[in-house]
Amino acid sequence: MSSYPIKASRVSLDHHGGTKSYHIILVETADGLGLLVKRWGKTGQFGDMKSESYATYREAEKAFERVFNEKTRKGYAVTGKTVEATANDQHELPGLFGRLVWAKLDAGAIQHICPLMDVADRRQPDPPAFDEDGEFLGKPKPRLLSPQELEEARRLEAEEKKRQEQAGYASNPLYGMF
Repeated sequence: MSSYPIKASRVSLDHHGGTKSYHIILVETADGLGLLVKRWGKTGQFGDMKSESYATYREAEKAFERVFNEKTRKGYAVTGKTVEATANDQHELPGLFGRLVWAKLDAGAIQHICPLMDVADRRQPDPPAFDEDGEFLGKPKPRLLSPQELEEARRLEAEEKKRQEQAGYASNPLYGMF
């Protein structure tokens, strides 16, 4: 089945302070795949961008609603109107996303919505890194302390805080005069 037509909805949000903006693009392919592209940063600047691929359009729509609701709760408001666009072939795809977003979209996101498109000149997404034992090399897992280690760490922290307070008092020539 063909991916075309590919439909996209673009929503722009600005923070009530006027210095931050957030843009969301929700993409649906004819074969039911979904893509969510989020872009954020200072108003008037391109900022940062992230794309998320979904196996179904419904999953992408739920993610869109979650992000939209979170942003509106944090003080963002919709600016302008929602832009709906459709691409009937790969030559119309850049217009679907916008020229700047299309230029920064990674190969994985493009191939998710259009598997037959040549993405050899595109930035490839970073593969996940694993060690020899198959453990993910992302964020390190937090080390859990035993109750004794936790108590010792709290005691040392309290002693350090008390030492810093006393050093602050000792360096103040007016301490204790009033």
